[in-house]
Amino acid sequence: MKGLPRLLYNRWHHHLLTLAILLFVSLVAAVAQAPSIKIDEKKTALLSAMIHRSSPQKVSILHLGDSHLQAGFLPEAIRTTLARKLPLQGPGLIIPYELAHTNAPRSYKIESSVKWNSEKLYIKRPPLQVGVSGMILFKADNSPYTFTISSNAHPFDQLIVYRTPSTPSLVPSIGSATLLEGKKRIGNFVADTLLFPTEQRRIFLRNEQIPTQGATYGGFVLLKQKQSVEYHAIGINGAIYSTFTHEGFAQQTQWLHPTHIVLSFGTNEAQAREVSRSGFEVQVMQLIRLLRKQHPKAVFMLTTPPPSFRRNRTYNDQVEVVSEVLRQIAARENLELFDMYEALGCEEGGYNRRQEGDYYAYDGVHFSPYGYTHQGQLIGNALLDLLQ
Repeated sequence: MKGLPRLLYNRWHHHLLTLAILLFVSLVAAVAQAPSIKIDEKKTALLSAMIHRSSPQKVSILHLGDSHLQAGFLPEAIRTTLARKLPLQGPGLIIPYELAHTNAPRSYKIESSVKWNSEKLYIKRPPLQVGVSGMILFKADNSPYTFTISSNAHPFDQLIVYRTPSTPSLVPSIGSATLLEGKKRIGNFVADTLLFPTEQRRIFLRNEQIPTQGATYGGFVLLKQKQSVEYHAIGINGAIYSTFTHEGFAQQTQWLHPTHIVLSFGTNEAQAREVSRSGFEVQVMQLIRLLRKQHPKAVFMLTTPPPSFRRNRTYNDQVEVVSEVLRQIAARENLELFDMYEALGCEEGGYNRRQEGDYYAYDGVHFSPYGYTHQGQLIGNALLDLLQ
């Protein structure tokens, strides 16, 4: 009985070896009969390039709006919400509001050693020139000047300056940076790029040469090098859709290469006693068509205005009319929509939040920092859903 297990083992081992040999011979024969595959390296490289172009890694969000954006609280909340899940670092477009004698966000500051004149986008008085920020700074005399730019909340190592070709380039007056002078021209502006060796929170700039024809600047952008997601907000007090319906401005937005365009208007249009639905729709579509012409592949998102009140503290029912028109346009034109009016509870939600006392500003049209932060978080989450 002791020899039986040994015998069984020898027979099992023999059969296993035979099976392995047969499998190996079959595999060799199959490989020999299979057709060979030749790799065309040129075609492979071309295909890789096509895939890269069809799936751009960079995301640039351009957000246009009114005083709700200019105050800065809402855009900052959007930026913070996006940055939690996306590689969004630098502050993006910064606008010299204070130098243009109007209110400015707290997240950045632009100062200068001299006084500047300014032109802003308006309906009845279009500016002589239009910068990418919706306004320009200009001075006619040839005196030297300096700028100080601070961004404590969001460090950066890249500055882009939009200027007219006759305007001197800006260079650091303290520290060092590599200046890449702009050669490409869009409209009346070129773009210089300053690359800093380390992260910056405050920079001091001076004009590289003495100006001979005055100076005109159209805006500034602060970024981190190799940043793949950008958010740029442009808000103008009192703005409506037609404020930004300007060929020169739409052309200047090419500098920002927007892949997504968010339009947040309607509060000021709703101040009319009775909104013309057809007239409002025409204004909305004029701006959309103008921006689509410059950015045919961009994804558009409309936001409805939040509930608001009139000066006599009565509820403004025209906000609902404006919101309804925007919903219809978004559905017809296949646009994304974030319904802020609905998200805040419409008329009932407006009354409830105003009674709470910490959401609205005193006028019932604007909001407290808390109110703007809440709304910015809502839009930021909607954008995250869209991007992810």
